[in-house]
Amino acid sequence: MRNLFKYFLLLCFSIMSCVFCCIAADGNGEIEKLVASFCFKEFHGDLQGDGVRDQLIKYTPKIYKKIAKETGEYPYVVYLEQSPIFLVDSYQIADIKQKDARHAYAIVNYHQLAKTEDMGIARKFIKDIQDISVKINLEYDGKRWWIIDPPYPQVSYDVILKYYEDQVAELATYERPKTLKPLTPQEQKKDKKQIQEAYNYHKSILDFLLSLKRK
Repeated sequence: MRNLFKYFLLLCFSIMSCVFCCIAADGNGEIEKLVASFCFKEFHGDLQGDGVRDQLIKYTPKIYKKIAKETGEYPYVVYLEQSPIFLVDSYQIADIKQKDARHAYAIVNYHQLAKTEDMGIARKFIKDIQDISVKINLEYDGKRWWIIDPPYPQVSYDVILKYYEDQVAELATYERPKTLKPLTPQEQKKDKKQIQEAYNYHKSILDFLLSLKRK
């Protein structure tokens, strides 16, 4: 009888182990897909809109409030021109591990070129070339996995460079639409000054980006 009971316990343990392994295997596949999608979208600057960050990420209340206070923006939306970002040249997903049924993490290696300081129209880039490793935490909510409290985005050099090239080209050829109300001479002078200041600001960032030494 005792041996039969031991056999029963062993059988139950084996079945539960198999079930957990199956769940973990399925979870790992979902986790790998989620991490890959998240890193790809960030790297390529695909950071805005429903179905992107807000479909991949969840913030804990504390971090949500912190980011909202720091940026004054909805944390799920990142703007290439004014949000805090890290400028990177490449990335590699180095490791993904599921710790238990509800928690997992990924280690992503980046070759960083620069980072931003301040935000909004006062934002500027600072050269900071180094190899960094970022830990991305994930949680399972009973239905699916989510990236939890990610750091500020790691965005591709090429994406940021193209953005500022386009901005500089647009400002250099800007003409006030004729459909708008005509400006007085004083207003024209002010408008021209604002356009020139915007051009100078974007051109300074573009010059900085072009000066960075890449791999």
